[in-house]
Order: sequence, then C-alpha cells, then structure tokens
Amino acid sequence: MTGLAASLAVPRTRLSRTILAERLAAHGGLWLLVAGLVVFLALPLATLFVKSFEDRSGAFIGLANFVQYVQTPALARSTLNTLTFAVLTTLITLPLAFTFAYAMQRSCIPWKGVWRSIALIPILAPSLMAALSFIYLFGNQGALKFALGWFGIGTIYGLPAWCSR
Repeated sequence: MTGLAASLAVPRTRLSRTILAERLAAHGGLWLLVAGLVVFLALPLATLFVKSFEDRSGAFIGLANFVQYVQTPALARSTLNTLTFAVLTTLITLPLAFTFAYAMQRSCIPWKGVWRSIALIPILAPSLMAALSFIYLFGNQGALKFALGWFGIGTIYGLPAWCSR
C-alpha cells in the first residue's frame, strides 16, 4: 500500500516566477498603500491629538483645553443649530427624494433622461474638493502660501493677482 500511496501522492509543485512576482507586487502595493495612509492620515491626526493637550506655547496642560471647550456657552447653541439643521434637512430632503424617485420609476413624465441627468449633478460635487484643498494650501492662511512667491504670485484669489506680473 505504501508504494501505491507514494505513486498517488501529488508532487509538490513550485510556484512559477510570474506568480511570485505578482504576489510580491501585490504585497508591495499593499504596503505602499498602508505607508501612504500612515503618512498622510495617521501622522497628521496623531499630531493634532498631541497638540490638543498643549497650550499655545507648547507646554503640556492635560485636559484643560477640552474642559474650556465644553464650558463655552456657544457649544450648546452650535449643537442645537447642528441638530436643527440635520432634522430639517432630513424632513425636507426625504419626501422630495422619494417623490422624485417614484416619479422617475412609476410615471411617464416627459424628458425622463434630462431629469435623470439633473439628479446626477451632485455626484460632481467631489470635484470641488480639489479647489478647496488648493485654497487650504495656498490661501491667505495656507500652509504653502510662501511657495507662491517663488513663482512671482502674491495671492491665488482673483485675476489681478495673475495679471500683475
């Protein structure tokens, strides 16, 4: 039986070089993604977290900033405003969206394709994020505003800034 079992045993196959290269590339890409997340997300968040326990001069003060923030009278008002806005937005948007979706699916409204295209316009909103990040980087209080001087630009706002060269 041992001879039969030995002949039936599946020979150990080697992985080809292409499979090994693909695995290495996949793992390398995964580690590159993790490194990018750490550098561009985790480190800035950790820096903000550490700074929240310091005063303006950089001295450690513990939870004093949080206590001061919670004791601010404006916190209750801003919380109430936020909740009011959320509830009103939900109460207005939900029936409108349901009515629109019902009309699109269950009725014969004219120009249905135009209405569908109009409904897709909010998907374009993420493209505004590039403009906002440009303003955060190079605006009046931007982190890289000093670099504009290298190109002879004083500000990013308005056409006169670009035409004054």
